[in-house]
Amino acid sequence: MIMKKILIIDDSAESCSVLGIMLRKMGFIDITVANTAKEGLERLNLNQAASPQMDLILLGIDLPDCSSLEICEQIKTNDAYENTPVILLLAAREMDLVETAVLAGAQDFVEKPFRYTDLCLRVKFALKNLQAPEIRTDLLKPSAPLLDQLRNLMSKVAKKVDTEGGTQERFRSLFEDTPAMIYATDATGYIHDVNTYFLNKMQCSLQTVLGKNIFDFLTADSELLFREQIYPRLLEQKEVCDIELSFVIPNGKVIEGLVNLKITEDAKGHLLRIYTMISDNTERKKSDREMLHLAYHDDLTGLPNRASFYKSLHLAIDIAKKEQHQLAVMLIDLDHFKDVNDTLGHRIGDKVLREISSIIANQIGENGTVARLGSDEFVILINDLKFEEEAIHTGKMILQAFKHSMKFRTMGLETMASIGVSIYPRDGEDAESLISIADIAIYQTKNKGQNDVQRYQKGIISRFQEKRNMDLLELARL
Repeated sequence: MIMKKILIIDDSAESCSVLGIMLRKMGFIDITVANTAKEGLERLNLNQAASPQMDLILLGIDLPDCSSLEICEQIKTNDAYENTPVILLLAAREMDLVETAVLAGAQDFVEKPFRYTDLCLRVKFALKNLQAPEIRTDLLKPSAPLLDQLRNLMSKVAKKVDTEGGTQERFRSLFEDTPAMIYATDATGYIHDVNTYFLNKMQCSLQTVLGKNIFDFLTADSELLFREQIYPRLLEQKEVCDIELSFVIPNGKVIEGLVNLKITEDAKGHLLRIYTMISDNTERKKSDREMLHLAYHDDLTGLPNRASFYKSLHLAIDIAKKEQHQLAVMLIDLDHFKDVNDTLGHRIGDKVLREISSIIANQIGENGTVARLGSDEFVILINDLKFEEEAIHTGKMILQAFKHSMKFRTMGLETMASIGVSIYPRDGEDAESLISIADIAIYQTKNKGQNDVQRYQKGIISRFQEKRNMDLLELARL
């Protein structure tokens, strides 16, 4: 049994039931279900909870009473829940929302229809990383009150208010004891003072830092940002908070900092010093990048996933419309792949999928995008297609590469695939149409004997729909 509390917020009773079964299979027993946003927020008790009531939240995207992205923002801006992972439950048509959801605070997503192995991986990853953000934010939390104290003392120092006795000593003590990097420069950026924390983080000695310009420690992009945007704002407002700048230490590594800047002035209002406090945000940024990568990439093969592909396809269509060129969508469906898993096991099946991914990616190179859509389904996007025959030729080259793969020969496997091709704008002018048409072309390929490449041909769509309807009726009888 896993003693973690999980909240499912989704208006689909079927989805909640399936998720509950899968989570219990994983070993979770404390599972709460809410079918509306209002009910879910009540379960979380955002207004009164001093600590999170739930360890993980699975959030449906299409709730009747509130936008799920708004709910996600409410959860992540609440002190008690700022580190509680949120996993979105998305249908294929909602994949465009992934990036917006991640920016709203979602850690990951699970695609409908749910697959046990996928859900298991996402849930375990989310809970595994639950503790790390808590450690990092504990370090960052003192920054706000300490910065307020530092601002007050800096103002007193700048005005030479020494009559209170001990102001300079108090300032120095706070300057040194603050668990953040602090440095002071003049108006031109030359360093006049730093604290020990800064020296330790930057791996420098005081002698090598004093007198240098702070721009010597900034990346080129951060220097440009500071000169063109931050410094003018600072001169106007006297203070700039929560800016991201990157600092380079002598060994070449980069510290990504969350930066607060404060100007101190003399009695005549002239700029005396610019004090800068930096909270090391490197690990948090790394974690954010990893989560974003996970949201857009397949765990097994490392290829872009469905969400990433749809994003690329929408962008490619926009460019193709503007520049008036063709593009191709190629769906690849592995023939009899289920037999590999059933006879040789999933470990060998995974090896086969990784090899297939490598072969396809090598064949495409820089000429297009390769993604994995499902367990045995891949897709290729070829940009700026000169001739339709290019796509057919590419598909045949991939099939030949499968046939001659030494790894497959070593495993005693003959890997075959059916490839369906759709062409923009001939076969469709939006992502969904192009994918659907390529899927129909796959059906045509399989109908002619499999292990081949076919372009979509008009006239088979009704037979395809009839076959799909028969399949659905057969499933309903089971």
